Amino acid sequence: MMLQLTRTASRGLPLILMIMAITLFSQPPALASEGSIAIVLELDPEQQQELFESLHLEKPLNLNRRLHLTIGFIEDISTDNGRNLEPIIRDIISSYMSGNMIHFQANRIEYPFPSDVLAFRPDYESEAVIKKLNQHLYNELYHQSGYKLDVLTRPEHGSYTPHITICRKYFSLDVLTPLKDRLSFLIDQDRSGNMAKQRTNLQFSSEDLSFIYLPKTKTN
Repeated sequence: MMLQLTRTASRGLPLILMIMAITLFSQPPALASEGSIAIVLELDPEQQQELFESLHLEKPLNLNRRLHLTIGFIEDISTDNGRNLEPIIRDIISSYMSGNMIHFQANRIEYPFPSDVLAFRPDYESEAVIKKLNQHLYNELYHQSGYKLDVLTRPEHGSYTPHITICRKYFSLDVLTPLKDRLSFLIDQDRSGNMAKQRTNLQFSSEDLSFIYLPKTKTN
């Protein structure tokens, strides 16, 4: 009797293993996590170093990465879909700029949003040019891919605010106040006919285009 039971169990074992294998491999693949993409123009390291030296801006602000100008955000997109969009966006930007430079004439430092970001803000002429680039990106991206920029970087809402983030608001005023004063001093020098404007005239080419992938922020 024992031998018969053992043989019956051994015959049933392959069937059990087969069912387990079918169950395992028939599970749907895990969906790629979604987040957001910042479409940016990164400042050339040499320009950044010159700007830091002009403002006496050193390591107290913990600036470990290149400064950048954000020209658009895409929300709720997987990394895989984002990678597929990158060539489309590069073509949109390079075709529009046609080898020309985008100029960001920094003329003030302020908090552009009700948040913790302290940033350079451009003069009127620079801002108008950058907003045209943003408008073109918005139109062509939607036309070619169906994706829209997020609300804060959509030109249709008038909420896109060109800026270059310097640091976060949590730095004490004994760091931030001299920084703002120094930039104002450089601008005043320019009004006097000196060459300070060159140090605060930040230039970007289509080769400076980069993508920053950010995880989706959890909400309660």
